Amino acid sequence: KDLNLAYRIKVQRYAGEEKKIAEDIQLGLVVGTKNFAKYIKNKFIPECPDEEIPQQRTTNEEYNITGLLNSASMIIGCDVEVFKKAGRISQKDKMNRDLLVYLLWKTGAFSNKEIGSCLGMSYSGVSRRVGIRIKNIKKDKEFKQQFDRIKSLIKM
Repeated sequence: KDLNLAYRIKVQRYAGEEKKIAEDIQLGLVVGTKNFAKYIKNKFIPECPDEEIPQQRTTNEEYNITGLLNSASMIIGCDVEVFKKAGRISQKDKMNRDLLVYLLWKTGAFSNKEIGSCLGMSYSGVSRRVGIRIKNIKKDKEFKQQFDRIKSLIKM
């Protein structure tokens, strides 16, 4: 997100283009008081958020990381504590952990550091696992089916 913003600013500066508030809102960047952010949200962000823009989804819904993690781990039948304590985990546990990581990341509501701390991972480990899953989600039918199942059973 920070790299996208930095790149956008650099390109705008190079092109002599002025920054537009609508772009910041689309990227989920509203700076100000809570009342101001609420005003901007109500005025500019659609009631039916675009699923492809995680920042829009998170402005319309509040997520609770613990509740979401508990619900999802119950659905797939895994114990999150295993991920935190074990140095190495089985392939099945790795897939379950990746499902949880990807699910939390996909909400757009949590930083990699927050996700990692809940699952006993570093923020860079979260980033790496998400990158792998994004790259392989179309090929890994089992992972995609499990993810879709969790997503359909949890309000997201």
